Amino acid sequence: MNPEKKEHKNLLILLAIGTLILYVFSLGLFSTAFAYFNTGASKKDILLEAEKGISDHTPIFRWIDNGNEGRKVEDYAKQRISSDYANAWYYHNLFHDQGHLENSEMFFANDKIKYFKKFEKINEDKKRKIERIDIEHNLDFHLYSLDGQIVSFTDTAALVIEKIRDENNQLSFVRKYRITQDVVMIYKDESWQIKHVVPRKIKKEQTQKNKTKKIFSINKKGEFVSNGIPFKSKGINYYPQHASWDMWKKFSTDTLQKDFKLIRSLGLNTVRIFVPFHEFGKGHTEEYHLQQLDSLLQIAQENNLYVIPTLFDFIHNYHLSNWAASDRQLEHLLNRYKNHPQILAWDIKNEPDLDFENHKKKDVLAWLEFMIERTKKYDPNHLITIGWSSTNVADLLGEHLDFISFHHYKDTETLKKGIEQIRKHHPNKVIMLGEFGQSTYNSFWFPFSKTGKEQEKYFSDILNTLNHYQGTHFLAWTLYDFEDIPNEIFSPLPWRKRPQKNYGIINLEGTLKPSAKILIDPEKHIATKNLIFESFRKPFYFTCLLILLSMSILFKIIKRIFSQKTS
Repeated sequence: MNPEKKEHKNLLILLAIGTLILYVFSLGLFSTAFAYFNTGASKKDILLEAEKGISDHTPIFRWIDNGNEGRKVEDYAKQRISSDYANAWYYHNLFHDQGHLENSEMFFANDKIKYFKKFEKINEDKKRKIERIDIEHNLDFHLYSLDGQIVSFTDTAALVIEKIRDENNQLSFVRKYRITQDVVMIYKDESWQIKHVVPRKIKKEQTQKNKTKKIFSINKKGEFVSNGIPFKSKGINYYPQHASWDMWKKFSTDTLQKDFKLIRSLGLNTVRIFVPFHEFGKGHTEEYHLQQLDSLLQIAQENNLYVIPTLFDFIHNYHLSNWAASDRQLEHLLNRYKNHPQILAWDIKNEPDLDFENHKKKDVLAWLEFMIERTKKYDPNHLITIGWSSTNVADLLGEHLDFISFHHYKDTETLKKGIEQIRKHHPNKVIMLGEFGQSTYNSFWFPFSKTGKEQEKYFSDILNTLNHYQGTHFLAWTLYDFEDIPNEIFSPLPWRKRPQKNYGIINLEGTLKPSAKILIDPEKHIATKNLIFESFRKPFYFTCLLILLSMSILFKIIKRIFSQKTS
């Protein structure tokens, strides 16, 4: 057979086999899809697409029992009704925001769905500029039918928040109000559906001022006061050396006992810790994490250390749909610790201004302001602050905070200007330098590295600057050098990541760096002022010096050889 014809025949055979395989695969896929849509998907499958959003929607539910008619509403029935009622609100909010009706028939009766569609048709030419979320509900049951198929209740003073946006999708303002409405729900298709709603009352939310005496107060000298005893907060930001940002995953009470005892022996009285938003369960706070925090606070109390927990670490989502989950985490944490004597203050969020660019400044500030308001509601006993990334933004929301906290890794002149700028806007506010430090990482490829002596001088200069301003407190970054830090926390680029490992006042061998002596007693210990020869101790400059000396010697040898030949 002609080779060309044989090759052509083989090609046709392969093409036929490929077509057959494609046909069988397509038929199987079509059959699976047809069977799925005709046998009916379960409630879980139907809600799969929106499952994440629903799980994050966690408003508060309070039940009021005033002797309702019919049968008693069992606890499991209350939980199921409130869950489906919350889901109905979720889809109502979603429709209000985006006009989506998908899956909402699981939680609304047909006549309500028809109303939504009619409303959508009326407003189809109008751009929706309102986002909405419900935060808390108070259900007063009136009737629970004997067959368990109908329930009626009044949702009293439900807290609703709306964001109003302009034509450029920029936040114009936030509106908070409370709505009271009568509700009838029916049990159908394995879920409770809203059959009828009658709004009764809408009232603007008023911010309540608590007059509760705080566990810590601030005197006229800018000192913190506990049990009548004034003190200046001087402390450290804390992660365990061998766990760093995985502290809660690798939690060890033995490590905490050792480290907190060490911190206290250095003469420090405050530790700042971090509570990861997602790791602690968001709106579904895990009990075992709360027990870990119980243990940490107990060990701090045994070592006479005050604690500043930083809430909402790595939240990275300020959308209105996440406000209820944020509120639940606040409720769970603050109700548990609102009377704890070792908590000096709540730091609402670590460096939220770094999220301004990606999440819009007005949206981040709106979330912060609401979290401050809710923090005061759940825990009126403790002080509140925010750990801003620099002095440039530290005056934001200052009127809502008990003291102003910011971070600084630059020179002392910049620090002075920053403090003076804050004092112009908030002359009576106590100031805390919540983070400051300098890395002692050294490498041949890193010419801007610092030695332990240079870190010591930097600490000395910073603390001497703070001493010029009454009512200033400090927390150094950080206790330990770290063996490793996660790539997702810092850039994996070596010249950015590696210096982050060496900000500690204790090195990997467990030896105190010279900077630790400054923290122990900044007034008695004076850092070395003349550091001109420190550069030659660094690998980069030491290597450069060796190269220059070698080149100089080589040049002399070549010159001598050349001169001998010419003579």
